[in-house]
Amino acid sequence: MARIKITIPKQGPIFETNLQVRVDDINYGQHLSHDRYLTLTHQARVEYLKSRQQSELEFLSHGHGLIMNEAVINYLNEAYLGDQLQFRFYLGDISNFGFELIVEIIKKSNGNVEKVANLKTTMIYFDYKNKKPIKLPDNIIDTLK
Repeated sequence: MARIKITIPKQGPIFETNLQVRVDDINYGQHLSHDRYLTLTHQARVEYLKSRQQSELEFLSHGHGLIMNEAVINYLNEAYLGDQLQFRFYLGDISNFGFELIVEIIKKSNGNVEKVANLKTTMIYFDYKNKKPIKLPDNIIDTLK
């Protein structure tokens, strides 16, 4: 079976933040549930955008926002209740209408560092009023890095 493999870019991360695995993130197998990877990454992305004085609904102060067009997750190891997860954001490809955010999720416990997952999300610059993608401004790289 073919597997989509997410490659972490060689240049360093553009943002890092930490989040803790909470009780409502745990599934019946007593580890971080598959759907919560996206939820926690969403929270981390909100923090990333806030660090650049941006938000998903008001991006670049033009009355437009961002919408997720695609998400891919490579699950690598389990995370458990109370684990501290570090989310490292990298900038992927940039197109006329959107950009990729690649996220590496790391768990540090008992002196060990363990990669938990890699994610790739494609964010599209979006006109919510007219419900359609719009072209990114030319200076987008300055805002994202």
